Formats: sequence, structure tokens, C-alpha cells
Amino acid sequence: MCSCHSFVIPDVSNCICNMEKITKVDGQFLFAPEILEKLSRWSEISGELSVKGLYARPLEISDHQQGYLELLSQLTQVGEVSETEFEQRFKQMQATNEIGHHYIIVVLVDKSSDKIIASSTLFLEYKFIHQCATRGRLEDVVVSDSYRGKKVGELIVRIISELAREVYNCYKLTLDCTDELKKFYAKNNFAWASNMLAIRFR
Repeated sequence: MCSCHSFVIPDVSNCICNMEKITKVDGQFLFAPEILEKLSRWSEISGELSVKGLYARPLEISDHQQGYLELLSQLTQVGEVSETEFEQRFKQMQATNEIGHHYIIVVLVDKSSDKIIASSTLFLEYKFIHQCATRGRLEDVVVSDSYRGKKVGELIVRIISELAREVYNCYKLTLDCTDELKKFYAKNNFAWASNMLAIRFR
């Protein structure tokens, strides 16, 4: 875990953190799988997943074949993404993570079918404010329709929240959601804080 603490950092150099230990991964994963095990409640979380016949891992470069894009299409429009395009985008994110983590995509996999049935992203935004603090964004939370109502969504959100708090020392974690999802996120310790406005270019 990073040793710096938001709002009490004595100098900027302490905020850089020793990320080298957790950014060097092989070409298979978007981030090192060991990062998940850094969570103090990982045994509890993995136990709950096991009861449901699931396990958690980072996104892999081969996940184009494991139903990842089909799952995302239940959340929003994905479009036609070839395996080559998927791998190119994956390697772009992976290269960014080698410099300093930005894209932490966690997937939940059904052990019996080896298909991805849930996913979410922790996006890390590095700031000058709050003494060079890190802000986390919870993005692209999706659970396969056949697994909804089984508290799988709560588990994936908990994993992202704990990564933001414990591993990446974020001073806050934010998300954008529709009105119908406010109740779900309120049950998971999120509170309304501001309005989100947007310009759509396409």
C-alpha cells in the first residue's frame, strides 16, 4: 500500500509512491493480479465470490474471446471491435499503467463456463490539489443480466472501492449514474455530491 496520506503529505516527492513494485506485469494482464490480494478484506471477498461460483481477476488481453465486449454491450453501445482493435487498446492502457496506474479493470468470471459475467473500472486521476492527491472514478459497472439480483454488483463495487481506498490512497471515489441507480449506489456508501453535466460530441 502507498505510504503517503492525502492532506498531510510533507512534500510532493512523497506523493509519487513506489509504484514500480506493482506496475511490472507480463503481457497477459492489464495490472498485476497480486494487487487484489493487497486488500485487507480480500479473503472475505474471495470467499463470497467462491460461494457464488465466481472469481475476480484483472482484465486479460485474451478477454475479447471471453465475452467481455458482449457484457459491456449490456451497459452501453460498444460497436464492432475486432480482436486486433481490442488488443491495441489493451496494450495502450497497459503501457499507460507501466508509467503509473490509470486503468484498473476488474472482471468477475464464472468458474463453470469461464465467461466474464461482471466488470468495473477504477480510473485514477492524479491531481495537484489536496497536496498532489489521487482521485478515483468508478466507471463501467456492469453485471450480466442472468446474474443480477444476486449481489454480484455489490461485490464488484466493493472491490473497486477498497482498491481506491487501500491500494491507491484516493482522497475520494466518484461516479456518474442515472436516477434509477442512485438507490443501488446509496446502499454501497455513495452519497449525492454534485451535478454531472456533459457535452456529447458523438
